[in-house]
Amino acid sequence: MANKRIIPLLITVLVGLLGGGAFAAPLPEFSATYRVEKGGMAARMVMTLRREGSLWRFESHSEPNGLLTLFDAAYVSETSMLEQQAAGLRPISYEFNAKKHPSDRDRSSVFDWENGTLKSTRGSKSRSADLQAGTFDRLSVLLEIVAQLRAGAKEMAIPVASKGKIRTRQFVLEETELIEVVAGSFETVRVRELRGTSKRHTTSWFAPGEHYLPVRMDQFRKGKHVGRVELIEIRWPG
Repeated sequence: MANKRIIPLLITVLVGLLGGGAFAAPLPEFSATYRVEKGGMAARMVMTLRREGSLWRFESHSEPNGLLTLFDAAYVSETSMLEQQAAGLRPISYEFNAKKHPSDRDRSSVFDWENGTLKSTRGSKSRSADLQAGTFDRLSVLLEIVAQLRAGAKEMAIPVASKGKIRTRQFVLEETELIEVVAGSFETVRVRELRGTSKRHTTSWFAPGEHYLPVRMDQFRKGKHVGRVELIEIRWPG
């Protein structure tokens, strides 16, 4: 069962890690590769941020290793398209797709800011919800966390659209810490998600020297460590 859950874990971790006070300069384009681990299984995830005309494309693609290459569930991609506003980026669309062939796991969202509506589909099902100011999707919320950290935020409350609903997620900056990952040693700030009565919580480490991108993300369930996402390599323009 672990082999089918490692990629969904990656997505869950990203949601947990990662609105508001984002007034820092825009994040530069980048390409970052991460190692994802759970239950003795491993995969790679590549994240990229690219400007496309007046918009930004933020993508995450899984690159399964070993036995995971045999399972369709390991082949997934996420794409967020965002537009630049005075206070920072905001999403206009989000897609989650199985790489090998369409499935009922595929989903998409359209952020209709003019009419204040979130329109979502999953497989053949669709639903709408009232769109809250400052809402991000399951992927682009990472960019908002980074933006708020760069602007000096210590606590964050960010509405996140997931499965056609919007829920506010809260995070707190705890302390600075020097950590070692595959990509090397980094001075980081540790951020913990506040999940209330949830059995799961996530702790992540963001590196100020790398524009506050996360270099490690750990997930816990009932107090036990269950998964890790760790930086392998990052490339900045120039």
